[in-house]
Amino acid sequence: MEVQFVDHIKKNKLFDNSHNLLLAYSAGVDSSVLFNLLLSCKYKFSVAHCNYKLRGQHSDYDERFIIEKAKKNKVKYHTKEFDISKMNFKKSQSVQMKCRQIRYKWFNELSKKYEYDFILTAHHLNDSIETFFINICRGTGIEGLTGIPLKRDKFIRPLLFASKNSILEYAKKFDIDYREDKSNESKSYKRNKIRSDLIPVISSISENYEEIFYKSFKNLKNLSDTYKNLVKLEIQKIMIQKFDVVYVNISKIKDLKEDNLIIYEAIKDYGFTNSLSNIIRAYLQKKSGKLFYSKHYRLLVDRDKLIINKINKDQYFDTIKIYKKDLQIDYPIKISFSTSTKMLITDDPFSESFDFDKLRFPLLLRNWNKGDKFIPLGMKNFKKLSDFFVDEKISISEKDTTWLLFSESNLVWVIGKRIDDRFKVTSKTKKTYIASINSI
Repeated sequence: MEVQFVDHIKKNKLFDNSHNLLLAYSAGVDSSVLFNLLLSCKYKFSVAHCNYKLRGQHSDYDERFIIEKAKKNKVKYHTKEFDISKMNFKKSQSVQMKCRQIRYKWFNELSKKYEYDFILTAHHLNDSIETFFINICRGTGIEGLTGIPLKRDKFIRPLLFASKNSILEYAKKFDIDYREDKSNESKSYKRNKIRSDLIPVISSISENYEEIFYKSFKNLKNLSDTYKNLVKLEIQKIMIQKFDVVYVNISKIKDLKEDNLIIYEAIKDYGFTNSLSNIIRAYLQKKSGKLFYSKHYRLLVDRDKLIINKINKDQYFDTIKIYKKDLQIDYPIKISFSTSTKMLITDDPFSESFDFDKLRFPLLLRNWNKGDKFIPLGMKNFKKLSDFFVDEKISISEKDTTWLLFSESNLVWVIGKRIDDRFKVTSKTKKTYIASINSI
């Protein structure tokens, strides 16, 4: 198996002898075999073990087993106890999901602290086959049919070429010690039901099912990669990003349906996959202004496009006061202030001049509120700021990041858009107050 192991690593360019590796070690046969392979093939690695305190003294025995094995082979080890029963999680999360969440977080912390290049897990071919069926039961696309990914971020699964039987045979041949986890036999877990009930049926139909699945995974991976490249080209036609805002022009898609794959792939990384049909339906029904939220992003249906921007918890600030003596503020946006006895008017929307004597200090800087109004430059009557935004075709996303400058309760400047006619510089102005945005 050593030859296959090294060939598999080289062929897929997973890592080499110069890399500093961290092995996620459970004490079971799979990770014990991977430990032995790394050792015999002279890769540089350390081990990490999570003790979840779920099986009483057996959990402690696993930890002790790993520490003794690491010391015997002069391998650096990390162990940590997590009492799952005393931790708070969502009720919908299974014990397995809780454990996975904890260990992956800890592994990443170790990787950062000790500068490990990659984190290795001992998933094998049979794990990948089980994952295939789990994904089908949940409902999946092409990627979900390819089994467990060989590599994702810093995590690598170098045993995906090996079947469970070949791992057991290797362990027996080289008399490798390991510990059995009886929970793996419990049918209370979906994966174990597939392993104990479904796989034997498949095995009775085709004895070499593992080899067939291995070839199928490779074919499906090639198909998935081709699909991704084609979709990427289509996404590039409809999707642009300006600063932190993403625009998806769905008007360019002909025969748009509620399960459109291009839109799905365009928005999935922003957490809107479960809202796809509702988003497209809102667009088709011309519900401009309809908002959708994921954990970190907000999506706005806006006329012919979708607008996605990150939800910034610090986006809304308390009102900022600007005094006569202030020459500059740096937060939340950078504005410099100056005065002049000359009549200065520019075409730059981010640098405006005002009649100093008409201003009442301190000036106030804040986001817009419902009911705000002003007299736009060149007009004689008040206009609601919300109506001004509509006339200027300013989206909800842009409205929420627009700053306003006030003199007492009077709106002086919709920054970057328009000043109030009452505060403009005229031939009667004796002193000009200049405000310039350095970044917005």
